Amino acid sequence: MATILSFQGLGAICVLPFAGPLVDHLDAKKVYLACDLSRAATMAIIILLAASRIDGMVLLITVAAIFLALIDNVHRSALFKFTGLNIPDELQGELNAKIGVMFQIGVLSGMALLGIILYRSSPIYALIFDVLGSLISAWIMARQPSVSAAPRDNAAQTGWRPGALLQQVLHGWLHLLRQAAKQSTVLVMLALCSADFILSYSLNVLVVPLVAKYYAGASWPISAMEGTMAIGMIAASFFTRRTLAQKMLPIWLFLQAGSTLLLSLATAPLWHFAAFFIIGFASLNSITWLLTALQRQASESDKGKMASLRLLSIGLGTALSMPLVSNMSRISFSFALQGCALIMMCFFMLSLWVAYRFQPIHA
Repeated sequence: MATILSFQGLGAICVLPFAGPLVDHLDAKKVYLACDLSRAATMAIIILLAASRIDGMVLLITVAAIFLALIDNVHRSALFKFTGLNIPDELQGELNAKIGVMFQIGVLSGMALLGIILYRSSPIYALIFDVLGSLISAWIMARQPSVSAAPRDNAAQTGWRPGALLQQVLHGWLHLLRQAAKQSTVLVMLALCSADFILSYSLNVLVVPLVAKYYAGASWPISAMEGTMAIGMIAASFFTRRTLAQKMLPIWLFLQAGSTLLLSLATAPLWHFAAFFIIGFASLNSITWLLTALQRQASESDKGKMASLRLLSIGLGTALSMPLVSNMSRISFSFALQGCALIMMCFFMLSLWVAYRFQPIHA
């Protein structure tokens, strides 16, 4: 399993330089639909492989898992571009917040459904539900109206030869990076995109020893705390018109840093659950503002590449920080939480620069 996850991560990072230009060159809605259908087909193939038990099944499933990681990054880039082009600027923040909330609801309900399926029947049925979910997602997207992208010139339309395509990819990336270099705050914002995910993944690891120490090893507090964090995100979604502001970004990162420090020091359940709620509330606001600001900052022809840069930042940030968190947890989970709080304070300092220096160039 660890090998499959490692190859998935490697494949996801490798595809990012090409996912953005691919999405920028094509219609985002069609790419999104293709990703949903490809995921459904891939999961169906995995089901058949698992049922047939042929020789070399592990290798084939590993290849399929890598392909799923590639699809996922293209899928996210397509959604980033689609919402950026089709949703009015004044509604983008609110929609992105709702997408984040629905994602959390999907994760919680999906994990509950997975537990029921694994308890009552075969894992193959869980894969069947995954296929159905992808098909439902494709059906919903197919019913959405979309705004056509600006027409491309003939060179761009015909440049699908390998050499010409590579040249277009390099040219597109250079153009975007030149634009970002004019405002270094954009690069800082891309780095900040990883902050919430680093903390979320760290808490997923550190909540286990926290519960083991203060809750006599009971398993229910783990789910309860993660659910409380999701409730915090849901609560935040009702106030996004007031909370999604550039000047408030440092507040949300500071609250996450402070709440993580509180987790490392508190011994009472009330403070543990309060910290998870605040982290969830603040996390949704910071994630949503950064996502929305980057969507608006990228031109129509660069939205896919901006999405790829955001995903690359998240991937690299978590890949670099999680081994550090793991090593700190060997000393104690409290020490690891304090280390996470320090990391979030560093992000807080960077967010101060963004709050006072960032100037949108695309309204």
